[in-house]
Amino acid sequence: MSPDLAALSAGRSTSSAQPKAAAPARSAGEQAPATPVSDATPAPETNAALRARQAQAAAAEATRKLAEKGSELTIEFEDALGRMVFRLVDTQTREVVRQIPSEEVLAIARALAADESAGVLLRGNA
Repeated sequence: MSPDLAALSAGRSTSSAQPKAAAPARSAGEQAPATPVSDATPAPETNAALRARQAQAAAAEATRKLAEKGSELTIEFEDALGRMVFRLVDTQTREVVRQIPSEEVLAIARALAADESAGVLLRGNA
C-alpha cells in the first residue's frame, strides 16, 4: 500500500495544509451525530391535510356568498353513521331549504346500521 493511501485509511491527512476542523474521535459502536434539519422549509402537506384545508376554504367562501343571499350552509358530522350532512338554511325563517343527504336517505342508513334490514327500503300502508 502506498504511504498516501495508508495515511488516508488511518485517518491522517496527506497534505501539508492544516485541516480546518478535526472530527472528534468516536469509539467503534458510536454513531456520528445527526445533521440538524433546517427549519426554513416546512414539511410537505399531506394529501388529506391539503384536501381538508381546501374544503374549509371552499366552505368559508360558500358561506360568505350564501350569507349575501339570506342563507347559510351548515355542515354536521353524523357520528352514528360516519357521514357528513349538509343543510342549506334560510337565515330569516331558519327553515331547512335543502339537505344532502335527505332525511329519507339518513333514515335508511340508520336502519341499515342498526341491522333492521327486513323491509327497510319499503314504506307504505298495508
